[in-house]
Amino acid sequence: MSFLRELQQRNVFKVGAGYAVVAWVLIQVAGEILPTFDTPRWVLQVITLALIVGFPVSLVLAWAFELTPGGILRDDGRHSAPGSGVTTAGDTANRDSRATKRKRLQNSVAVLPFENLSPNPDDSYFAAGLHDEILNQLTKIAALNVIARTSVVQYARTQKSISEIANELNVETVMEGSVRFAGDRVRVTTQLIDATSDAHMWSETYERPFKDIFAIESDIAINVANAMQATFSAAERREIEKIPTTSPAAYGLYLRARHIVYTGGGEAERAHQLLDRAIQIDPRFARAYGLKAMIYAASFVNTEQRAGVGATDRETLEKEVRSWAEKAFAIDPKNPEARAAIRTLSILTWHWSDFEQAMEPGDETSLVTFGLWFYSWRGQREYAVQLGEKIAKLNPNDAAVHMSLGVVYAYAGDRDASNEAFRKMLEMAPEIVLGHTFLAFNEIAMGNSDRALEELRLEEELLGDDTRRIVFLPDLAYCYSRIGHHDDAKRILQELETLGRTMDLGAGTWATAYLAMGDEKRALEQLELVAQKARNHETDQGFLNVMSLRMNHLDDPTLKKPEFVEVFSRIKGD
Repeated sequence: MSFLRELQQRNVFKVGAGYAVVAWVLIQVAGEILPTFDTPRWVLQVITLALIVGFPVSLVLAWAFELTPGGILRDDGRHSAPGSGVTTAGDTANRDSRATKRKRLQNSVAVLPFENLSPNPDDSYFAAGLHDEILNQLTKIAALNVIARTSVVQYARTQKSISEIANELNVETVMEGSVRFAGDRVRVTTQLIDATSDAHMWSETYERPFKDIFAIESDIAINVANAMQATFSAAERREIEKIPTTSPAAYGLYLRARHIVYTGGGEAERAHQLLDRAIQIDPRFARAYGLKAMIYAASFVNTEQRAGVGATDRETLEKEVRSWAEKAFAIDPKNPEARAAIRTLSILTWHWSDFEQAMEPGDETSLVTFGLWFYSWRGQREYAVQLGEKIAKLNPNDAAVHMSLGVVYAYAGDRDASNEAFRKMLEMAPEIVLGHTFLAFNEIAMGNSDRALEELRLEEELLGDDTRRIVFLPDLAYCYSRIGHHDDAKRILQELETLGRTMDLGAGTWATAYLAMGDEKRALEQLELVAQKARNHETDQGFLNVMSLRMNHLDDPTLKKPEFVEVFSRIKGD
């Protein structure tokens, strides 16, 4: 920040101008009034001199102190770094008064996305990957509250100040940095900032060969913990300093593959190819095995991202998930990617008792979508809400977290809270279709057909012609039918019938579709098929649709009939 801008931010110019005006008025008034009382001329001269001497004094005071609604405060120069906005002492006072209403998370840190300074645009994955790795290292320290990646990615290239970001994320500290990757050299610059004072708690620049990247990551994590005075055990330090692979080349391939997985784009096969190359280079690279298991586990059922695999491929797919996860566990029994893959598989194949076995301390606060909804499906609706609220508190700006919380609120029957969570989600990520789906569910359950229709129209607009998103179609038809728009329901059902000629859509899909048609008998037949699959631990592409029916998301009286209640009692895991 330039000296002139600093003068402006501390209101020195305003105070100087104000002082000059007041002094001039006082001298003029004194010049008119004092002669009336036969006051000696030297009195006016003394007043004038005192006001002149007071001018520089007022400027010094303006520099050092700030008049705020909370009184006169000392200005310690608590301003944001250049380019990130400016916070005056008055703003700080107002901010602190607001902060008293929401206590910051203790020992909390938000690691902002690293700025990519690599000369080759194709190397942008490295900055993103390093950012993820630093987050993973910090989460190994139990004493720290680390804001999730999905909460901080929105601040890439933001113009918001550190204090604004900290307020939105409710954290005590914010870490930012930059990465330059070229050839076999890497340069990483990091700084940890106190969110209240904008003071630098720790900063470091690492310029080393790429093979030292693991030492850089662990050193950053340990220094951040020390700067925040967070205690950590010898075991936690060993976990942080553990080297995931002996090959920097394999690590680079892994980072590329993970970047594909996180950013989507339907390139699962490309991610597998990169991971296979990484494993070929280093057969002891557990995280590469675990990530392959995760990718396979996400392919079983119809989801927002893709259509599930056909029945003939499910057995092979399950073997792939278990095989790659076992390889990861053989090297690292606590591999987080493999644990997540097995948890997903245990839910979808109805081995629900295996879910807890794939959990480690701290895993519950990272659960979203299936992992959180599972507790509601298992009958622990109150616990699901409590856990969802806890996760949302840790990740206040994570759209996926608020989406998951909205679902468990709806499952628990709290439609108002569910709507609030989904609206908050849509403010952050208006493109997430499931938000409009559940808003429609809730409005139908509350008897608000017109509002439900608005959400259904928005949902269809977002879906467009993307036939991969089969999971939404039966629910759309079901919702239209429930609010009396039978022509729309019929239109959606015809689209499902067309897709069903070449694809196995799943019994859960057809159960929902038949309910939309008002055909209770055929809906029950499809639900019976799902119950048989549950008993035999077979997945069904329409898993998510049937679980929504099981939770009676539309509060449909039909689903409260004894025959439906009975079949739903058998659609569950062991």
